[in-house]
Amino acid sequence: MQEFVDEIIEYLDSKFDADTNITNKPKGHYAYEKGLEPTATTPFYTVQLLDDSTATEDFNSEVTYNSPIQFNLYGVKMKVKGKLENAQVVSFYLAEQCKKFMEEYKYSSNRITTMRRTASTPALPYGDGSKAYYSVIRYNITLKEI
Repeated sequence: MQEFVDEIIEYLDSKFDADTNITNKPKGHYAYEKGLEPTATTPFYTVQLLDDSTATEDFNSEVTYNSPIQFNLYGVKMKVKGKLENAQVVSFYLAEQCKKFMEEYKYSSNRITTMRRTASTPALPYGDGSKAYYSVIRYNITLKEI
């Protein structure tokens, strides 16, 4: 389970690092990481595994398993495409990029048998919205047992 989350964080970190439209690069974290709170200067995202259950089995052996995940993408006031944007706009941008990157990930991973986005929220204020906004994206993912 943790290996899968680590793999996704590593993949998304590399994709965000390569994004030339933003200067402040978001980094991935586990959901509920101790002391992790939005600041007004650093974008980030969290990855939370929501389940780890058997999807299919062949007699006594698990063949595939469900690993639905949730992303929380925290945007702050920063430059996007050379223009200073507010935290809400940045949160929308990070969410759209995450969806694009996950679509690419789906086809680059040999472990994924199915992946479907099941939910996506608009940019919501974190607290009073003065520091950050966040968007939530959920996916249902079925993985091959390796």
